[in-house]
Amino acid sequence: MFDYVLPNSAESPLATSALLLAELKQYNDFEWNADRDTIISWSTTEGYPADAMYSRENGYEEMELHEIYETESLAKFAFSILWQGRQSFRLHMARLLFMIFKRNKRCQLWF
Repeated sequence: MFDYVLPNSAESPLATSALLLAELKQYNDFEWNADRDTIISWSTTEGYPADAMYSRENGYEEMELHEIYETESLAKFAFSILWQGRQSFRLHMARLLFMIFKRNKRCQLWF
């Protein structure tokens, strides 16, 4: 990560997709040691449980309201989204500005 001057003259930390991948791999090795297919599956098998459902036939239906969430499941879901986003944008050679706000300090990731 390095400091960068934005077009509006503001300074911001900047990271590359290669750095993001290295950090994701390091975190995966430390926490889960999951393979690529498992990581990708987390975007459909982990995360918030559904509190409501919508269908054309029945419209909006409320389901069981959840007040407690499993933190590790949420982390796996977010990890999977970042992993797939980084892979997808790298594969298609696209650029995306992704901003993270953490403790009042903005970090930008270029994919």
